Amino acid sequence: MNLSNKYSMITILIFAILLINYTFAEKNIKESKILLRCKKKCNHNNKKLKKFCKKCSSLNILDKNKIHENDKISENNEIFENNKTSENNILSEKKNFSVTLLSYSTNFDYNKIENLFVFGDSYSSVNTNFLDMSYTGDNRSLGKNWPLKLIELKNMKLWDFAIPASTINKNIVKSGHDFFDQYNHFFEKMTFNKYFNGEWKSSNSLFAIWIGSEDIIRIPEKSNIEKLSEQIISNMFDVIEKLYNDGARNFLILNIFYLNKTPYNKSGKINYMNFNINYYNEILKNKVNYYFKTKNDLNIFFYDINYLIDGIIEHCYNYEFNNCKDAWVLNKDKNVEDFFWNFTHISNKANKILAEDINDLLNSINN
Repeated sequence: MNLSNKYSMITILIFAILLINYTFAEKNIKESKILLRCKKKCNHNNKKLKKFCKKCSSLNILDKNKIHENDKISENNEIFENNKTSENNILSEKKNFSVTLLSYSTNFDYNKIENLFVFGDSYSSVNTNFLDMSYTGDNRSLGKNWPLKLIELKNMKLWDFAIPASTINKNIVKSGHDFFDQYNHFFEKMTFNKYFNGEWKSSNSLFAIWIGSEDIIRIPEKSNIEKLSEQIISNMFDVIEKLYNDGARNFLILNIFYLNKTPYNKSGKINYMNFNINYYNEILKNKVNYYFKTKNDLNIFFYDINYLIDGIIEHCYNYEFNNCKDAWVLNKDKNVEDFFWNFTHISNKANKILAEDINDLLNSINN
């Protein structure tokens, strides 16, 4: 073989390899998009999407243990429904710790939910005027945060008691406001013989609670996180018990996402929070399960936000973000819609994804 023929063969081989790689890359992008659609549509066992979901099965997406498909365990006239997740799940190698706990005696019907009560911090606040319960909608998402997005997806009246920078108990972790303050606003406006008491009832109301991030942020690095977590979460359920006694029967409780993964931790100065948040979330999940077992008329949706956030960060471009690491507030010359973060808060578009995922979860109970 002469030299020119030899180079021609090498050129052909290189071209063939590039063509094969391009073909596989295109296939992977296509399958990745299907994976995301499967996560959203096929894990709720919707018969109308049976044809589409065959693609999921062919890609080994749907395991016998499906997200949001409930494994019912009868115990003392209660149903313990655990949203099992495949170890080889769709978006992340991490396990989904979401769990759904449904009562035999109190039916949860999302179609009949007309009121959304929200308690929390700046992730959930809409700048409520507690005199008349009106709100401006101001928040840290650079648009609409998840409660505002959720009531667009499901027609509900929003009663938002969240206050920025709130801890669970300001006597344990110092702050200007806490969960007890928020409950006091609720008590003064919504309970028996109070002004808005006639606006809601147990069966048509969902109580959403996402609080604890400020506690984690404010706890010093070398504190006894084990002891503090148990104290804080015990106080959290003291307030939940008050809400229960006032008539709350349907709860949505979100855990704490990994603050050490936000742009705030670019220097690594709060890496220690990874352990704190892991421990806190484990105690919270166990307390949710325990509290449910003490009641026979309670429905609880425990939502693992880390599963969603980790999945989005790992598949940033598939969710149509250009940046899932940096904060838009430090890159204001760029398109805000390209960013997942606004420093320690998720952006408007990310809040929309969160609201859609919560809405899908709640809808799946009746479908």
